[in-house]
Amino acid sequence: MTVRADPAVDPELLGLVDVARRLYGATHAHLDLVGPAGPWRAVTSGPQLPEGAARALAEEVLKSGAPIAVADTSADARCSGDPLRSGRAPVRSWAGAPLLDAADRALGVLAVCTSRPDPLPQPPLDGLATLARAAAARVERLDLVTVAPAPAPPKRPTPRRRTTDPRPTLADRGGLVAATRSALEQLRRGGSGSVAVLVLRVHPDTPRSLASAEVTRLLQAELRPSDVLCRTRPDAYVVLLDELPAGAPYVALGVADRLSQALTAALQPGGPPVASTGLACCTPSADDARVDAELLMARAEQSASIAHRLGGGRFHIHRATGPRPPADDGQIEQLLRASLDEGSVVVHYQPVVDLATRVIVGVEALVRLRGADGVLVAPDRFIAVAERSGLVGALGEQVRQEAMETVAAWKRALPDGRHFGLGVNLSVGELAGRGLVQSVQQSLRTSGLEPSALNLEITESAFMEEGRGHERVLSELRETGARLYLDDFGTGFSSLSYLRRFPVDGLKIDRTFVADLASGTHSGTLTAAIVHLARELGVGVVAEGVETEEQAQALLDHGCRLAQGYLLARPAPAEVVQALLLPAPRLPRDAGARNAPEAAGRVD
Repeated sequence: MTVRADPAVDPELLGLVDVARRLYGATHAHLDLVGPAGPWRAVTSGPQLPEGAARALAEEVLKSGAPIAVADTSADARCSGDPLRSGRAPVRSWAGAPLLDAADRALGVLAVCTSRPDPLPQPPLDGLATLARAAAARVERLDLVTVAPAPAPPKRPTPRRRTTDPRPTLADRGGLVAATRSALEQLRRGGSGSVAVLVLRVHPDTPRSLASAEVTRLLQAELRPSDVLCRTRPDAYVVLLDELPAGAPYVALGVADRLSQALTAALQPGGPPVASTGLACCTPSADDARVDAELLMARAEQSASIAHRLGGGRFHIHRATGPRPPADDGQIEQLLRASLDEGSVVVHYQPVVDLATRVIVGVEALVRLRGADGVLVAPDRFIAVAERSGLVGALGEQVRQEAMETVAAWKRALPDGRHFGLGVNLSVGELAGRGLVQSVQQSLRTSGLEPSALNLEITESAFMEEGRGHERVLSELRETGARLYLDDFGTGFSSLSYLRRFPVDGLKIDRTFVADLASGTHSGTLTAAIVHLARELGVGVVAEGVETEEQAQALLDHGCRLAQGYLLARPAPAEVVQALLLPAPRLPRDAGARNAPEAAGRVD
């Protein structure tokens, strides 16, 4: 075998390695490629491992052509004398899967490992093997490793940092806005790839051991020459990335992770991450057609603020598409109070469908407000207002009561008596308030809905905000018999390690994972890895945002049967969904098109 190129410049390989580390909650991940002198470390994510670490384990994976996992390196003879066990933070568990080409020849190894006391999810091999297959395909496409005799070992490139000129553009804010406008214009003229804006905020208590110019040079070394870097204030940096491949949010997160690691290594060596990151993307989709530079940057700033509040080196992806009119919080609060007093909060339902049979197996309750003009107001316009005004508890209670009564009546009328679930969202504000568990218990009693039919959906941020008693509340909610689902999985880019720490029954894959599912990029590979690992951990999976038959088929191919999205059915009033359910529960193939969005009115 001989190496033909430097993989460090390929964002998709870097993204895959970053994804593997975060997906497994690992402290390190590495991609080793085959060379004449044995496997060599091509790409890393996380702190650098000691020289030669895990070499023997990687060689065993290459020799066998099969994944292996080591739950405890201190008790495994294969790790005796391995540098993995050296240093202040020795690696405690390791798992690796081979990169196999079309002829099943090993090209390298994708591995994850952790120095934390908690071991990797066991066994982690199916999900890791799925990611390894994607990495192998990328290595083959780039012709990085080919079967050929080599007269001498290849030069080993520096895996993560490129210090050669030309450097990325360093711009002021005006220049950054101009460059973002130019990138968006090129995208709309049919340019390749997507545009992303990253905002990195350094935590205020971080020691300032380097001059700002040195930090800037450090970040430039991690970027492509085509990227644009701007220091907007002493503790914040903005990066423009353009021409990103499909699956742009996860490629961009890989870049963000490298920038965060570089800052941490320079400013607080050996310490916790010093920066939090917000991300906003603009894709070639019609939904993003009206997004301008100022809005894209504002979205990234908003996401950075959310990540910054969560702390601990968090990442947050902005999910909304299309510009939104400015909201008057005072008017929104007035509308919310009136709706609660009058009992006129609008509840719509979006079916959850078995993709294999197209049978509706449940619904998600979605709250709306109706303005004086009859236009429906979506929750992202009023949930934050409800939390700030202290109305979120009353809002949640009213929605749960109506939804449980409605679904309980449907279940009694269903002819086959099958399980039918109701998903209801819980906000961070509700978890932090008082009386939530008692409210849920009361609604279950009065509605007659069996607890096992209730799926309480909590966003990642609720799991990630530690120290606020959420874990206790979640445990008490589960004791009611209800099921807990982790909603919008991936938007905070946390790992599946949360599914081991908290009493979770399932997760909902965020629509951003689904968007590029049929394109052949590693977004689909990541979805497959999530499904594999979730199955091994004994939790269910529902995919959100399915809009094409290609996406539906790709989900089925990856082992995910349950989904919701506009292809299947749009959110609609109870009477519309009831007509789909009774008496014939099988969903017509064109239900998504015939079931008009928000049948009672347009949603802003």
